[in-house]
Amino acid sequence: MNISAVCLAFALFSHVFLSAQTDKGGNTWYFGNKAGLRFEKDGPVTLTDGQMNTVEGCATLSDKDGSLLFYTDGITVWGKDHKPLPNGTGLRGNASSTQSGVIVPDPADAMQYYVFTVDVMGGKAGFCYSKVDLRKNSGIGEVTTKNIPIRTMVTERLTAVRHQNGRDTWLVVHGIGDEAFYAYLLTSSGVATQPTVSMVGTKHDGGEDATIGAMKSSADGSQIAVAIKSKKIVDLFDFNNATGTLTNPIVLFPGDDGLTYGIEFSPSGRYLYLSTGSSKNVMQYDLLAGSEQAIQKSGIKIGTTESWCGSLQLGPDRKIYVSGFDLDHLSRIEQPDNAGTDCGFVVNAISLKSGRSQLGLPTFNQSYFIQEKFTSDAGTFTGKVERGKTFILTKILFESGKADLEPTSFTELDNVAKVLRTKPELSIMLTGNTDNVGNKSDNLDLSLRRANTVRDYLIKTGIQAERLTTKGLGMANPISTNSTEEGRRLNRRVEMKVL
Repeated sequence: MNISAVCLAFALFSHVFLSAQTDKGGNTWYFGNKAGLRFEKDGPVTLTDGQMNTVEGCATLSDKDGSLLFYTDGITVWGKDHKPLPNGTGLRGNASSTQSGVIVPDPADAMQYYVFTVDVMGGKAGFCYSKVDLRKNSGIGEVTTKNIPIRTMVTERLTAVRHQNGRDTWLVVHGIGDEAFYAYLLTSSGVATQPTVSMVGTKHDGGEDATIGAMKSSADGSQIAVAIKSKKIVDLFDFNNATGTLTNPIVLFPGDDGLTYGIEFSPSGRYLYLSTGSSKNVMQYDLLAGSEQAIQKSGIKIGTTESWCGSLQLGPDRKIYVSGFDLDHLSRIEQPDNAGTDCGFVVNAISLKSGRSQLGLPTFNQSYFIQEKFTSDAGTFTGKVERGKTFILTKILFESGKADLEPTSFTELDNVAKVLRTKPELSIMLTGNTDNVGNKSDNLDLSLRRANTVRDYLIKTGIQAERLTTKGLGMANPISTNSTEEGRRLNRRVEMKVL
């Protein structure tokens, strides 16, 4: 009998992903001096109809189909007709604030939007919100509520993070002269009056420059990074998007004379990129390098811009765009989930035509750039088991935070052992994975322990140890949403690659 021709059936799902951006709220950008981009299927298209001229902070929002709703520099709100909205001037942000504003839909009303703003260099206006009602002004919108104070004495840093429930939003700001992060939850009832406070990380002190630099979350909301210009460092944290707390600080020192300013995570959250301002460099750090020291040592320069390097922003195309001061183009990181210079940093990647890049790019709720991955539901896989194929062991599951197999796992593991006994010429690589709950370094270790648990079980069934190798990817490779318990359960898994 020719064993290689035998069709073997076992309960595995083929490793096929369908990737979908569920909300195109981040598909249109206006920034800098009348610069703009619209992201389409074939890539970004340059826009020259914007009326905004801002040195730094700005925000834009599109509808779920990617059509422009409105944009702001934190002071003026322009509608989709590129005219200031009624009552849309005099907001209390600042065009020279790193992240002067961010726009967030009202969870209670699909036609209303919050515009959150922060003042420049700790200015007295602090952290405020205004509201836009798209029912007004023939559907273009009107600012109906303006400059409601939330907190004074905050830095120029502002980020929006989707709550784990997929409905509410955290707005995170930082105090001046201390270690305090303030996470305010926006729900259908409005903005919470009492924030979740995390006293963690580096003090934001040392004069006005301590207020400058971006704060950004990963797209899945599990990590937050903060650039502190005055100290030439970046603080990295785990973020619990169910409770609003920040934990496990790691300090990154780029190690040159530049002033840290821009921040961005790769689409998977594995790599962190930062800009070093006056030295014009862009750095990459591998957040799955292992220990805190290993993450710190993983830093590598991947490119240099032509002028003072400003903001970094992930796009709907899963590429990272890089601003340089007073340039007619943007640089771009082509494959940000690749290590080192393989990420493909390109200077002058996209022309802005008559527009000019300054220091800022739009601030978004980063969840707009989640591209959820789902396995194709192929049922029972039937076919040849060949070298190079990867299978998701969908019935081999683990409890949250543990490497112990759930009882439903053993039938599938016995099927895998049966296949391996039938084809003794093949070896396999077992790759462990986790959801996004918990510390990134702990999850890296947990994922390896999960792979080793599967390996140990297969050895007990009689499979030779030398045929089984293992590795862990932590939370870097989800196959489902981490916004639901069922999705997180599917992400706590092991994959098998035939070698």
